[in-house]
Amino acid sequence: MTIEELLDHTYGPYPDYIILSETWRPGGPVAPTLTSVYMTTVNDNTPIGLSEVDCWVGAAPAHQEPVRFFGRLAIESLNWLTDTGKYLLLKDIRAKDDQIHVLTSASKITLEDIYGNPLPGTRHFKIHIFVSCIKILRAQFLTSETHPYDLILVSEDQQRKYSIKSMHVQTFHRSLDFLTRWHIWSLIEEIVKSDEDQTVLHDRTLDWLVQQYRSHSILWDQDHKIIFDSDDSESEDLDIIPRTKSKHPQTIRHIPRNEIIGRIAEHAEWLLAYQLAPLHRNLWRLNIIQFIQFCMALPTRRKQARLSGADFWGVPMGDRDNYDLYENEDLCERLCLFGETYAFWSSKIKHVYERQNMDESTSPSNLDEDLDALAYFYDSDFSEASTSSASDDSEDRDKLLVKLEQNKIPSFCFYEPKIPIGEFVWRCPGPGCEEKIDLLHLKPNQLNSLPPKIAQNLARKLWKSVNDQEVQLGFFILADQHYKWHIKQEN
Repeated sequence: MTIEELLDHTYGPYPDYIILSETWRPGGPVAPTLTSVYMTTVNDNTPIGLSEVDCWVGAAPAHQEPVRFFGRLAIESLNWLTDTGKYLLLKDIRAKDDQIHVLTSASKITLEDIYGNPLPGTRHFKIHIFVSCIKILRAQFLTSETHPYDLILVSEDQQRKYSIKSMHVQTFHRSLDFLTRWHIWSLIEEIVKSDEDQTVLHDRTLDWLVQQYRSHSILWDQDHKIIFDSDDSESEDLDIIPRTKSKHPQTIRHIPRNEIIGRIAEHAEWLLAYQLAPLHRNLWRLNIIQFIQFCMALPTRRKQARLSGADFWGVPMGDRDNYDLYENEDLCERLCLFGETYAFWSSKIKHVYERQNMDESTSPSNLDEDLDALAYFYDSDFSEASTSSASDDSEDRDKLLVKLEQNKIPSFCFYEPKIPIGEFVWRCPGPGCEEKIDLLHLKPNQLNSLPPKIAQNLARKLWKSVNDQEVQLGFFILADQHYKWHIKQEN
């Protein structure tokens, strides 16, 4: 049983350009498989993962250090190997053979002994090696046209594509945010693609996304395996399982609405950056203005969660030692975590309003209309008549912009206040402001500032949903009063 004992061992590591033949360029829908993948930087062998290497929504920074990945590869044929590779591998196999059989003469085994023509019904032997490759291009997970269910890494040598089936636990944990982001994105793509109602972009809100997931994707998950798994909790490797049909339907637990929102919140800035980064809007899958507002409110919600004992709500797994990065009130600075400059993201967000397609009925559709609406909504000096005439008269518009310039308006006041999905409390997004509107526990001074009928209905909780017309009207009156207080403080 000498050969079987030798094949229990994995040989190497060997650089791919030395051991693998340049004529071996696998293509087609089936990529060679690597397991036990481990990643390091090239220069100093520092452990690293995909969450650090491929977090960028655009091109990686020019100064980024090259990355090497190691993986266990089964050699299917000797034709895969160079002559040098065959020599090195045979040398190591014979050394292992001598180590196992120390009392016998020097090993004379050959590669042909292992890869000879097996008899029908007998085992086909394969040698496993650790191959070392320099990584190029961004890793693809659930996005490759030729390998839609795989995690694909591409090597510099011959640009070979490898399908990654398992990772060393250290690399896996350093890649978990990358894998989760693309998993969420693939689910969003799948939900949009399979939407029988063909919901228009404006109506694809977070509420819509959650409803679609709960009604469709959870049912789909019952028949499919989860993405990440490990059969052995003590193993040094974690498997990345393709989304293939399971033999037995999975039992899916009830997933609370807030848990779904929390998972999206962990990667909301990346999801926003990925949609905004291109020059075109072809990647927009959700109502982008509402998603920007959701991201702007996240620092406050993260702080509130932390004060309530949920220390890492809405913070990516890999950044929980630096959660303060995600409590930064400046959205553009948070987007810079994924590449590009502050000016780039500031310009992108501004252009969202300026270029929003009116055919999709998204309101507000451009920055000038936002300014008009704010001047009327928040400044009592502007009457309805003067506001409407400003929309038709350039001189009045200039006066309006001067007025807005002279009167400082906090940036968060430019965004419609909204109660987070699944909650009954709105918290002011103003830095350091602790004001909140709790629809279930309104303060006496808040009720006194509302019209009597609305105040009575809210106080007696004679409503079914926060989306009820009277509830929304009461909420906007209270939020408007509070925003006016902030504007007064600024001036």
